Amino acid sequence: MTSWAQAPAPPQFSWAPPGIDDVKPQADTQIPCPLADITAESSKRVQELVESMQRFNAKERVQFEEVGKDGQLHNVGSATFEYSAYIYESRPQQLVVDEFRNGSIAPQTFPSKLATIGTAALALIFHPTFVKDFSIECEGQADWKGHKAWVLRLQQSKENDFRGYRLANRYFRVMLKARAWIDAQSFEVLHLETNLREHIPEIPLELEQVSVDYGMVDFHAKDLQLWLPQKSDIYMDYRKRKYHYRHTFSDFQLFWVGTTEKVKKPKG
Repeated sequence: MTSWAQAPAPPQFSWAPPGIDDVKPQADTQIPCPLADITAESSKRVQELVESMQRFNAKERVQFEEVGKDGQLHNVGSATFEYSAYIYESRPQQLVVDEFRNGSIAPQTFPSKLATIGTAALALIFHPTFVKDFSIECEGQADWKGHKAWVLRLQQSKENDFRGYRLANRYFRVMLKARAWIDAQSFEVLHLETNLREHIPEIPLELEQVSVDYGMVDFHAKDLQLWLPQKSDIYMDYRKRKYHYRHTFSDFQLFWVGTTEKVKKPKG
């Protein structure tokens, strides 16, 4: 059982950052953007990730902040979990991601009783199973932490099971809009941001903003390099309460189910 450590409230609490529609990144629009090639190569990288990564474990530190209905910061805390993710195709065109914290999926491990899951797999938005349901445009080339990157704007046009909320026995699909920074050489996802395309009044969920940084992780024993999530921030306005979770991942370990499987080294 993970216990949440109380932390002092920050001197100034800032709520969610501007949304995707509120800020447009500075990018060079004069460079010809091969959008079809970028999308296809990014999709290949994600498929290689699914093929290579049957399972990974990591240390996950979660920091939590909550703003009450009165606008005041009521809860600040942190906890560390043993995080496990399983990514596999249960059948063609059916991608499944299972996540566990300390061996459990129970939301009771979170102080809000609202577990934030799925952020580690957010780059799978470029998997062929999901990306076909998004319209994509190129916003130019920019610098992302020393990497030349293509900036892509995505908007979901058709419902799918990529992201959703489960409440009691009901499942609510989420329609998204997103912005992605794609490495101009390797076509790996460097950074990804998502917002709700429309809120879900039945829950009610008024806002969900997710921001994920990815970085290269070396698995020396397998001579393998994978781009995995390093940090994610999630902002939610749920049932008139505002939540901010920051997830930080470290100490990655990779496992394979079988001993005869061959793992290809990703390109780039």
